[in-house]
Amino acid sequence: MVKQRRNRAKVLTQDALQQLKEQIRQHELEENAAIKYSLEKLGELTGLDPETVKKVLDRQGADKRSINRCCTTFGVTLTDEDYISANQLLPTKIDPSFVGREEAIAHLKELINRNTKIIVIQARGGVGKTTLARRFLSQEFDLVLEFPIAKETKDIASIESLLEEKLRQLGEEPGREFMVSCDRLKRKLQSDRIGILIDNLEPALDSAGRFIEPHRRYVELLRILVDPSVQSTTFITTRERLRETSINTQIYLLKNLNIDAWKKFLQSRDLAVNAQVLESIHSAYGGNAKAMEIVSGVIAEDFNGDIEAYWTVNQDDLFIEQDLEDLVNQQFDRLQGGNLAAYKLLCRMGCYRYQDVPTVPIEGLCCLLWDIPQKHHRRVIKALSDRSLIEHVNSEYWLHPIIREEAVSRLRSNTDWSSSNSEAALFWTNSVLTVETVNDALGALESYYHYLAIHDYYSASYVIIRERKNRWFEREEEGETLGWSFYRMGLFQKLSLAIEEVNSELGLSYVLAKLNSLLGVIEWAKGNIKSSIKLHLKSKEIIDVIFEENTENKLSNIEDKTELFRIRILRILNYINLGLCSMNLLAYKEACDYFDIATTIANSDRQVSYYSGDIMIYRIFAESQVYPEEVTHKKLQELYNHSLTFQWGTRGKGYGLICLAMSFEYLGDLKKASELYQEALAFAEDASYTQVKGKALNGLSSICKKQGKLEEAIELNLSAIELFEVIGAKFDLADALYLLGISYQDLNRFEASRKELSRALKLFCEIDAPKQIDKIKKAM
Repeated sequence: MVKQRRNRAKVLTQDALQQLKEQIRQHELEENAAIKYSLEKLGELTGLDPETVKKVLDRQGADKRSINRCCTTFGVTLTDEDYISANQLLPTKIDPSFVGREEAIAHLKELINRNTKIIVIQARGGVGKTTLARRFLSQEFDLVLEFPIAKETKDIASIESLLEEKLRQLGEEPGREFMVSCDRLKRKLQSDRIGILIDNLEPALDSAGRFIEPHRRYVELLRILVDPSVQSTTFITTRERLRETSINTQIYLLKNLNIDAWKKFLQSRDLAVNAQVLESIHSAYGGNAKAMEIVSGVIAEDFNGDIEAYWTVNQDDLFIEQDLEDLVNQQFDRLQGGNLAAYKLLCRMGCYRYQDVPTVPIEGLCCLLWDIPQKHHRRVIKALSDRSLIEHVNSEYWLHPIIREEAVSRLRSNTDWSSSNSEAALFWTNSVLTVETVNDALGALESYYHYLAIHDYYSASYVIIRERKNRWFEREEEGETLGWSFYRMGLFQKLSLAIEEVNSELGLSYVLAKLNSLLGVIEWAKGNIKSSIKLHLKSKEIIDVIFEENTENKLSNIEDKTELFRIRILRILNYINLGLCSMNLLAYKEACDYFDIATTIANSDRQVSYYSGDIMIYRIFAESQVYPEEVTHKKLQELYNHSLTFQWGTRGKGYGLICLAMSFEYLGDLKKASELYQEALAFAEDASYTQVKGKALNGLSSICKKQGKLEEAIELNLSAIELFEVIGAKFDLADALYLLGISYQDLNRFEASRKELSRALKLFCEIDAPKQIDKIKKAM
């Protein structure tokens, strides 16, 4: 092995160098020098070669004796702390994404300067498409949005859900309709300079290079991104050619790295380079960037940095045109023979999806090392890192798509597939203690996908109904389910898809009843009232059967008494939900009946009696519409005072405040109603509860209208409408449009009024709410 000569060069610290330069300047002033000393003059004064003086002053590295001579000449005394090794000023690592990429970077900049909106970076796997695109965009743009395409066609996310997520990242609210969301993204890109990355496109393309039928709407996204008016630049990475003729894109064929780039990279890892051997290796691997990383890791780890020894062993096993997949296969095989623990971990890491949550913390790797002593975990992880088989930043890890593909393939073929997914699911469950942000929710849902991968549908379902405490859920006995967290944050589509995926796989059980109840709430929130009622009735039928089977001294059928407690709660919630649906249809008598049944169930069981408070608040508004003479201001005030002692759930508090406010408003106490709407608004903003926020704004709009503040009322009303459009809350939107229409009437803006009332009428017809339809027609 060729040994590298040790670099003994030193440089001055910044403080010491500054001191030397100040002393040189002092000498110049004392001699009244017309100009600063030249290097030749400094060489003459110090007795050193001028080039050596330059190295000292420019911190290029010189021997300690020369540095000391420079300083003593000008009266500077040095200590050992004033010297540092010249190596400390050198870059410790060369980024492979930019080694040898000068030509590519210049070409990409030229395309951007020509106002090219979409640049397709095309190359085979491992050439470095994604790394180059990501690094380039991060340097050129302050903000970069990524639209990741799943690794497999079956896992591709719908553009609707991706667009919703990206708009929220930009601080924008998605629209109820896909084209509304597209328009909002376009406006944002017209005003802000943003980089866009659509990564790994080929799973979404057919053999002709066009988007496959289920994902044709991605074309609409590209239409926005290619529009000349937007300030964004979009990079698309793909192995296959994109051939959507209606979209004008610029193809950039990314080349493999040349041998000089490989040489620089290997030298950055302190590997001695034999030019002839390097040329052979570079040729065999075709200059592939990922191969460069993998090979350098093998040389450093397995061959003690000896590139010649590496090639002696491997040259007969590789073909000149061998592609990256073969290289990865060989590396997996070699790792299996030399470090079985690291090999197992690499394969097991294939169970992670790296999609909604793109990286995994180190604890997520350690949980996969169940058969390795804990004290060796980091050693095993480092073995993979040293071989460039895993990617990481700080303590967050992920697999390169090509590496993951092979890892998944090997993991599926052995018994570790089930165990790995089970351990990963448990890791995600335990790592998310409370769900207060969207990232918390997405992290917790990862457990669901792991159970789904091994067809454990019951466990996957239980992920959705598992309860966690958060700062808004005050009840000691309960927590907020993950499904409810998704609902609260307005992530309707992802939750609906997750529930529908497992619903048909479950037998008659509490879990099935709970999932149907959650779907019913989503449908209710979206304004699909009749569908919501059907789902709640289905949930009720299931839970009634289970409850009846486990009463009359048959409670032993349910071993978990906690589950029996949940069953009792769900019985109450079914009737509450049916009551709320009836209120939306203006069937207030029916709503009161449902609330009365819920109250009877709550009062019959001390464990769940606290729900009677929630029900009283929901009921009182319905009661005021059916028995107005019985709802007095005194009775309402007493109920409000009583509510101050409640332990709230997130829904109970949000809708409880709204119902109380509506009741006070109905009785004419606008001041108290306004206070309660404001309280509901503050709660909704803190808890990311979009629907309650919209209802609170709509309520405040109604108050302003009754106070004659029509312009303020309309402004609040429009804000509410925007929120309802975002989450697709059809009923609430129709109700808000009705209020806007009659506010325009009061301003004698009859054309605007008819327009909004017509929109409300159309929505109520879709909902099939006859009494609401009559209300609109009367107003028109």
